[in-house]
Amino acid sequence: QGIEIPREVLDILRPAFEQSRIKEVFFCSIHQPGDMADFVQKVLQTNHGITGVSFNEMIFAQEDVKRICSAIKSSDDLGRTL
Repeated sequence: QGIEIPREVLDILRPAFEQSRIKEVFFCSIHQPGDMADFVQKVLQTNHGITGVSFNEMIFAQEDVKRICSAIKSSDDLGRTL
């Protein structure tokens, strides 16, 4: 059983994710996939130490998938494999 994190909390957590030395992140069963896609996109664009991101039991809209893939591609363009 997990805890659903509202967008306001994601906004508070995002700076820590952007600046921390995490290498991999895993997100599971989020009921607000649009908010999570925005969070992931911003974190991947700013935290260059992340080398892996995983999702489980999430259904993203096609536009959210495109945003996440774009952030991953930008990471690849900077020379880091994600």
